[in-house]
Amino acid sequence: MPHAPHPPTRSALVSGFTVGCLGLAVLGIGEWLNGHAGPGILLAVGTELLLGLGFIQARNPAVS
Repeated sequence: MPHAPHPPTRSALVSGFTVGCLGLAVLGIGEWLNGHAGPGILLAVGTELLLGLGFIQARNPAVS
């Protein structure tokens, strides 16, 4: 059964969530390095990185 192409709306949402998650991770690291956030921010940064990478994987699935 052939796969239908993804609609542009899905691609736009995945791209937006990817940029948002990775952007928040970068901002969290910056705030931690500047001393405005404690070490607990690293849990949020790790979660945001995992989500961002997951959305990248969802956008470009491996061809089997």
